[in-house]
Amino acid sequence: MSVYSELRAKASEAWQAVETPPRPRIAVGITTCSRAQGADETLAAIQREVAQRNLAVDVVITGCWGLCYAEPMLEIAKPSGQRVLYQHVTADRVPQLIDEALDGEGVCGVLALAAVGLTPVQGLPSFESLHIITLQTRRLMANCGIIEPESIDQYIGRGGYEGLAQTLATSSEGVIKEVTDAGLWGRGGAAFPTGRKWDFLRGSKNQPKYMKMKIIPTATSTNPIQSKKYRIEKLDRRENRPFSRNMNAR
Repeated sequence: MSVYSELRAKASEAWQAVETPPRPRIAVGITTCSRAQGADETLAAIQREVAQRNLAVDVVITGCWGLCYAEPMLEIAKPSGQRVLYQHVTADRVPQLIDEALDGEGVCGVLALAAVGLTPVQGLPSFESLHIITLQTRRLMANCGIIEPESIDQYIGRGGYEGLAQTLATSSEGVIKEVTDAGLWGRGGAAFPTGRKWDFLRGSKNQPKYMKMKIIPTATSTNPIQSKKYRIEKLDRRENRPFSRNMNAR
């Protein structure tokens, strides 16, 4: 068994606890857009209510679901499989949410937005059926709102670093072919294919060979596109995976 396989097996246990929680789990989205709408106060109110009522409930933080108009948002998942996404949950609405949403299989209808996952909830549309979601195919944002951004186990449990593990097990020629086929190119203005650049270096006879790669600095650039990448990295630990995707897609 490879090192990555061992890490994945261990992380899968942590992810299983998220998919099928042993007790109710409240996941509050904390990000720039939600904070502007009072998500920090919502989180504090939930933690306070749970503590005062001595409820057997887990309260965690997730990233952005990508529905800024509905913030503050949170998801309540139950052992039965019921998962409901709630919208506009301001701090003053938390007591009502706790009263109604944590009462057995109850749902706080006035705040409920959609059902998440495979278990349907009567009277609610599925998350995938929301108009704004039907227009999307989520790749870079596939984990946003789903995992805790600071949980490395949840990230790996959802396939994080799989591309890196695959790269390390592939020949240099295979890696270059994948990068070339993916259509990855630089953002320096010339749009030069990255695969060709790497192939030039591989074919050079000079020794030793060095490659300078800008990964983290690029994400912290003040360029609007790079700023977007920085926000995604904050919400999700996903690495850039060249395999089987066009990495220039926005």
